[in-house]
Amino acid sequence: MTAVLHIATCRPLPEPDPDEALLLTALEAVGVEARMVAWNDPDAWQGGDALIRSTWDYVHHLDQFLKWIDRVAALGRLWNPAPVLRRNVHKRYLLELAAAGVAVTPTVLVPPGATDSLRTLAAARGWRDVVLKPAVGAGSFDTHRVRDAATPEAQALFARLVVERESLVQPYLDSVDDHGERALVWIDGEFT
Repeated sequence: MTAVLHIATCRPLPEPDPDEALLLTALEAVGVEARMVAWNDPDAWQGGDALIRSTWDYVHHLDQFLKWIDRVAALGRLWNPAPVLRRNVHKRYLLELAAAGVAVTPTVLVPPGATDSLRTLAAARGWRDVVLKPAVGAGSFDTHRVRDAATPEAQALFARLVVERESLVQPYLDSVDDHGERALVWIDGEFT
């Protein structure tokens, strides 16, 4: 084995990762020595190759995570390019994709402290069943489905979220009930 690859994760993981052992075994089979390492373990990141995998807790330490990205990129090869990581920690990229003509779930970015009414925001778009979530989020952190955006309970939840952080409002997609969300992975321009 010639290469050592540090795979960034978080510890403890919020839920077991059944693919972790499969990934490590597959890498070993092709001669890559790999270690799963918590991204915020300062002793683990002294250089070498790094790959982002499951850093789900970064949402609670965003500034620290952004500094870590830059530090790791400066120390070695970061397989997930730092500019891409920095851009993707905030879901405003959905609005940028939509503006470029890419089909995405319709999304409204609500600034912190907004006094908008969820009822009005949703009704103006013909939405009743909506999803509320932080604009910086991972692993479904503080994500809520609201079946009726016009209720006082929905407005209270919305008000709590936007007081704390930038948030997103999206229509709930019924397809989530059938097959859940899908992650499509492209490597070197090819769907895998």
